[in-house]
Amino acid sequence: MNTIQNYNLPIFGEIDINNLEDYYQKEIVINGNKIVANLSFDEKNVTAKNFKTIEKALYEINKFENLAKTAIENDFNNGTEVKEYIEQNLDEIDFEQLNLKIDHSDFVNSVENEMYKKLHLVTVTFYPEYDEEHIVFDYTIGKKLTDLLIAVKFNDNGELQDLVIEN
Repeated sequence: MNTIQNYNLPIFGEIDINNLEDYYQKEIVINGNKIVANLSFDEKNVTAKNFKTIEKALYEINKFENLAKTAIENDFNNGTEVKEYIEQNLDEIDFEQLNLKIDHSDFVNSVENEMYKKLHLVTVTFYPEYDEEHIVFDYTIGKKLTDLLIAVKFNDNGELQDLVIEN
């Protein structure tokens, strides 16, 4: 049995493992951009080991965000999720709000490329209790424009698990 009571996490500060809140939230800067970092507990069945993996990820947060961006770029060029995200938002988006620079001679590719360029990180959420969905980076073209997100998920070993569209 773990006897540790408090764990001091970078960004989030001291957390009492035996008296966890459901949710912790802090504003942080990753690769020069302000985003929201969340620490979420569902069942509150957490050990010091769970916190150590989160702590390591917090120290390497820029590296993880770069991995997430690379996954999004690879999917945009070779996969389906990012283009599906863009297509799902095409009918809902006011192009003027996005300030897109559209090449009308190649309209479809131009719109996709411009919308892809607008994707940006808005939140990173840590789920210490889960092995497969341990860290989730959420990207959007604009929180005021769409509820849809591209979620890039890492497991507790820091390996890319999934890239999906979520609400």
